[in-house]
Amino acid sequence: MKKILSFVLALMCAMTCLSGVAMAEAPVSFSIAFPDNPTMPFTPEWLSVKESTAFANADVTWEVYPNTDYNTKLTMALSTGTAPDVMLNITSQNNPYNQLAQSGALLPINQYVDYLPNFKNYLETYGLQEEIDNIMVMLDGNYYHMPLAYSALIVNAGMLVRTDLMEKYGIAEIKTFDDLYTFLKAHKEANPNSYPFTVYQNMSNLYNYSLPCWGLSMGAGSSSGSYVLSYDYDSKTYFSGAITDEYKDYLGYFAKLYAEGLIDPEFAATPADQWTNKLATGSAVASYGWDDMIGSILVNATDENANLVMLPPLEGPKGAYWQPNSLVRSGIAISAKVLERKDWQDVLATVDKMFFAPEMLELFAIGKEGVTFTRGEDGTITYVDELLTAPEGLYKGLQMRYGCGLWAMSMLWDKPVQMTKYSETFRETNEKAIEMNALLPLPLVPKFDEMDTEYMSILLATLSDTFETWTNDFITGEKSLETDWATYVAEMEAKGINTLRDLYNERLAEQFK
Repeated sequence: MKKILSFVLALMCAMTCLSGVAMAEAPVSFSIAFPDNPTMPFTPEWLSVKESTAFANADVTWEVYPNTDYNTKLTMALSTGTAPDVMLNITSQNNPYNQLAQSGALLPINQYVDYLPNFKNYLETYGLQEEIDNIMVMLDGNYYHMPLAYSALIVNAGMLVRTDLMEKYGIAEIKTFDDLYTFLKAHKEANPNSYPFTVYQNMSNLYNYSLPCWGLSMGAGSSSGSYVLSYDYDSKTYFSGAITDEYKDYLGYFAKLYAEGLIDPEFAATPADQWTNKLATGSAVASYGWDDMIGSILVNATDENANLVMLPPLEGPKGAYWQPNSLVRSGIAISAKVLERKDWQDVLATVDKMFFAPEMLELFAIGKEGVTFTRGEDGTITYVDELLTAPEGLYKGLQMRYGCGLWAMSMLWDKPVQMTKYSETFRETNEKAIEMNALLPLPLVPKFDEMDTEYMSILLATLSDTFETWTNDFITGEKSLETDWATYVAEMEAKGINTLRDLYNERLAEQFK
């Protein structure tokens, strides 16, 4: 009897082991598009990548594109049906993704939310549905990306300036754009070969953080996706901002900087590495940028006394403002072609687990307990010495060494946790901005059907090119603001700027009664 019992137990054990082998699930394979930044180039060895793929049992093919032409390459791939399965850092409600989404290229996330349980819980936990409905849902009733969410509004970018040089030139503070001019002028006089003000990568970063101070919000990355229109918060309507006297005054300010050699001649397109080098060497001493960039600039600084600080928003003719903000921003879009796969449910579930499981939300934000930080009994987060002493700074160290805190992959910005990565100066700057009421709400954005979207894309193709060409010419002095402005206005009107304005306002009146 004992022999029989022993045999049965051994047989059961063997069957259990075999069952375990049989039950081991193969990884789910899919591709992900990633926007690469040359200052922290993508590596599959990042902690965030290895831990998240292992956690979700994902076999990911990473398709890495330079962030400078990321959207161009992806929209082309979506148009031809060759896009990766998953795309990071997408804002689907803005053109051209808006048009592609409504033509069937992107998965309508809301229709498949039951296959995304972690994302569904994320929406409920942070109360995001109303924000999504107001901002992301298109006229067809769908939204097409899973957004990065904020527990509270914050602006992590602003004017970066060399405060050590401010002190050297006897400038106590920079609160206005006139103050900025005085600082730039002082540095130019002391360093004739320098161009004190530079622009990070492209004009969108300049537009986003300076135009609101002239009462405008336009250009690439505009909050409404209209490129050449601006929103009037009082009347709750759009106006043709690109042809206003306010924009003429704005151009006049930067044309003055250019004429006096105070702005980088390459302001319209400065690669990230060159931008960093210019600020590190002192050939530039001011620029709009992100607080987490400061560490990598200072670690390469040629002056050991260099100190770079992000200022509260500067005051312009219409006040001191940062770009409009929302609790939901760009995020993860999924190609509709995924539905052609037999395992499409597994793909959705794996993406959901990889990016939105609570453990992964923390991983992508601040790393892994015991590796990048320790947590005290009271919940206090303390970063490891490697990061606290990193020459590039804590936040940049997390990004470069571990792939944590990257905007493309980190889907939750929980203020109490995230603020642990920033400097005391940055925290003070944000609190000051809140006191100043500098954070504008997002404008009302109308929803457009496919016909509207197609028509707008035609208008915007010519309007945006004309806008950028004339903007560059006005700033560089190729065209005169005094003698050529009327010609520019006439050309923009002929190409339909007021038609675009009227379309926006008609749809607003229909949808927000």
